[in-house]
Amino acid sequence: MSNTDSSFYESVYLSIAVAIFVTLLIRIMGPLTGGHVSPIVTISFCVAGITPPIQALYYLFAQMIGATFAGILLALSLGSRASEIENYGCYFNPTPQFNALHVFIFEFMGAICVIAMMYGPPDQYSSQQITPILNSLTLALFIFATSDFAPVKAYGGTNGFPTRCWASSVAIFKFESTDWIFWLPAMSAAALNGLAYRFLKPCVEETATADLPNLANDFISSNSVGVAKSNVIIQMDEAECPKGREKS
Repeated sequence: MSNTDSSFYESVYLSIAVAIFVTLLIRIMGPLTGGHVSPIVTISFCVAGITPPIQALYYLFAQMIGATFAGILLALSLGSRASEIENYGCYFNPTPQFNALHVFIFEFMGAICVIAMMYGPPDQYSSQQITPILNSLTLALFIFATSDFAPVKAYGGTNGFPTRCWASSVAIFKFESTDWIFWLPAMSAAALNGLAYRFLKPCVEETATADLPNLANDFISSNSVGVAKSNVIIQMDEAECPKGREKS
């Protein structure tokens, strides 16, 4: 967090740290939050019809409050050094060679890949086991690939968690006019993914229709807390959907 210069080894260190932290975060907080540890998850699930709009608003409010509180705690831990820090993890300084369009593409693609991994494979039992790892590895790879891509002091890399940028800004008392670039692409990717899920009409067993509102919990929560396996089978081509059958 001390400067805006990044080296290969710093990018590797950051990517590994993010992969480990996000995996643990989803594993620990998944059963409590239904996996809504990032606004992009909440927006995507809401647009897809998995999370009710009112519940999504509660999640978003809680996420912003949590990020603000985390930023305040970080500011208290940094003390007087907080105002001297340049790099708060989410920074973008436009240059003639690297402008907002480049960052928009990076942030959009990073977010949409993370969300795709968040939904997991069609086998929901396997999804509970592998989704946290897929999600964290995808985010880590995008951070590694983009953190050292831009010119020096131009861009810090894909963030994947817009609330992390908010918390960091609160911590060092710096809010930039370019901070929107870490929100708009991610929210757009989340909405697009949710629309694709809703209008591609995935095939769902008739006996499992009532379980659809609980799908968000099954996608991410760990089976260590006794979460029941989902009976939902997803097929992206409705014409090829097999006849309903019970999963073992």
